Amino acid sequence: MVYITSTGTLTEQRSAFRLTIFSDVFWGVVNFVGLFFNSMFGRVDQQTRQVVKKREPALGRSSGGGGSGGGGGGGARIRGVDSLKAQAGACAGGG
Repeated sequence: MVYITSTGTLTEQRSAFRLTIFSDVFWGVVNFVGLFFNSMFGRVDQQTRQVVKKREPALGRSSGGGGSGGGGGGGARIRGVDSLKAQAGACAGGG
């Protein structure tokens, strides 16, 4: 595999005796452990089989506390109780 050095020269492969090998191995292990636990305990929607992403609060906002009213643009994604009733009919009953 071709590697471009920090000076811009092309080499066939990176040296095995480079100083950054320790940081490369460290971040490789950190990424592997993170991906492993994310795949084991990540939330997946059972109907669509897609990963459910957690919404992060916007910068400058705190996630706790009460609100001071609301803007007019955010109400399009709010569903009423009628959608919950439709979903409840699809659930299997327990014995």
